Amino acid sequence: MKPVPLVQLWALVPFLRFLREIGAPVERWLEASRIHPDLLLTPSRVVPLAFATEFAERAARAEGAETLGIDVGRRSAAEDLGPWGRRLAACPTLYERARTSCERISEFNTGESIGLEVDGAWVRLRERVEGAHGPGWRHAQDFTLMLILEAVRRAAGDGWKPSAIFLPGPRRTRFERDELFQEVKIVYESPELQVVFPAALLARPVVGLPAARARQMPAAGATSAPAQDLVGSLEDSAMALLPCGGASAHDLAEIAHTSVRSLQRRLREQGTSLRSVLDHARFRAAEQYLRDPAAEVTDIALDLGYGDSTAFARAFRRIAGVSPTTYRRAVGVGP
Repeated sequence: MKPVPLVQLWALVPFLRFLREIGAPVERWLEASRIHPDLLLTPSRVVPLAFATEFAERAARAEGAETLGIDVGRRSAAEDLGPWGRRLAACPTLYERARTSCERISEFNTGESIGLEVDGAWVRLRERVEGAHGPGWRHAQDFTLMLILEAVRRAAGDGWKPSAIFLPGPRRTRFERDELFQEVKIVYESPELQVVFPAALLARPVVGLPAARARQMPAAGATSAPAQDLVGSLEDSAMALLPCGGASAHDLAEIAHTSVRSLQRRLREQGTSLRSVLDHARFRAAEQYLRDPAAEVTDIALDLGYGDSTAFARAFRRIAGVSPTTYRRAVGVGP
């Protein structure tokens, strides 16, 4: 059983900006995709990749935005993707930027893999998404394609176009009509996204963003990498679900594309259980809530899905060894 693919919410920031500009009710589509809008206040938080792509699909259908990924990507740069994107932007050459993307993509999106293949005078930059046939995957890959083209163009010059593009999925005539892809060889039904360009470009420096554009970038803030193991990815998934009314064993089994019984068996093999995964996710959330002096313990218990504060205190004590009230005093909150 594979870990649940996770992605930082920074991936949605460019989509949200574009959709708000056209007047779309983004909060509605977020909640319908099981992403609580408040999570976006800390975009370094992670959600299951399937939630993020489902959001893109719902928004695109509702707004009639067939080329949503292209439209968003056209206005975006790696710097929009928070600390991970800023790290890429700091790379002095296109080669180092591509290599860093390959090596560190899992710090941003555990469901995505990137490869760099140099074949004589040509380079193939490859991208593959785990389960790239669910809702919204095409918009996600189109967005990635545009970010790749934007990065190479900043090294090659504004007039540059790729030698060839390989795209998963069937032919899209609207895609071909875009001026950006005129005179570019496009191959469909590819097992992965590929962009082909001259290897000589790899040594070129990547030009920084214009000052006016750089000033528009959102503050990056702190970051944390998504978990890459099964247990950790389930905890992260549960953390994402808690603000949406709670997380259950059935929720986690659905996200992992298996049954509750099978998931429980696999977790037992790893020395844990669904109850433990859910308790640890609730504990991590409780630590955050308890640092708010205005939050009542009873309200925190209900927000985390416990029937009452006694059940919450019992579960909290199993992990922390102390009650929520004692923990709160220990971290300097309250009397």
